[in-house]
Amino acid sequence: PKAPKGIIGAIFHTFNISQHLALRKAIKKYNPDVVHILDNHPWYLYYGRKYKDKLFVTQHDPVLHEGDKKGLMRWLTNKVNVKLRKWAKKVFVHGHAVKESITDIPQDKIEVIKHGDYSFFTKYTKQTDMPSGDVLFFGRLLPYKGWEDLFEATRDLEQYKFTFAGEGKVDRARRNVTFINRYITNEETADLFRKHKIVVLPYRDATQSGVIPIAYAFNKPVIVTDVGSLSEYVQELMTGLIIPPNSSVYLKKAIMTIFELDIYQMGDSCLQYMKENLSWDKITDKVIEAYNG
Repeated sequence: PKAPKGIIGAIFHTFNISQHLALRKAIKKYNPDVVHILDNHPWYLYYGRKYKDKLFVTQHDPVLHEGDKKGLMRWLTNKVNVKLRKWAKKVFVHGHAVKESITDIPQDKIEVIKHGDYSFFTKYTKQTDMPSGDVLFFGRLLPYKGWEDLFEATRDLEQYKFTFAGEGKVDRARRNVTFINRYITNEETADLFRKHKIVVLPYRDATQSGVIPIAYAFNKPVIVTDVGSLSEYVQELMTGLIIPPNSSVYLKKAIMTIFELDIYQMGDSCLQYMKENLSWDKITDKVIEAYNG
């Protein structure tokens, strides 16, 4: 289902007292040894303080991206992140660069775990034909994602078909560009990744991204900018290319370069990388080790 939009949706879910009373009752009855909180919600301030002697936290975005949430929601989200980090016994993040960006708690309190194997997305579709598109951008169309840099690069790449899929404000058009400017279902997500040859993450700012393991699940090489921990998930010339951010020129060159390579062999390397490095068994072992530490 679609997440609630903006402040109104957040307020509605935040003040849905009955669900939190039920959750509190369930936790008390279960009496867990570990309380592990994923991401961010105002109610987590209550749960975090109450269970801080057994609290573990996973933070995908320890610091919000520029332009991601505004006003009260931005302030509150940052406040919750900071408090949870302070209370937690361990904080899990998805990259070493992300770990190093956190300066308000000791580094030995932070554990790096990879994004997991996202091959479950393949259950939503069956690969029965060749890709019908060339380049996929997948995600919200926000400035920090750098989609405008990629759009600018499409001007001189008319031989390739580009798809931009995700919610956001768009006022542009080009003959070789398709915008799917709305929420994308799991079924549509699978179909989009299956039908395109490569996936581009032209981010200007990032921590990490689940888009990369989705691409790997569908044997698709990636082009990523060297921001946050994105490059930690890419083997240069094997599973993709790594380029500087904020540059349509580098994006254009990288796209031309990757299509001169054997992208299908690279796709096989992507799947192999995911199996070897993004295994849920390995991630689970590391998380349990942290619990027991």
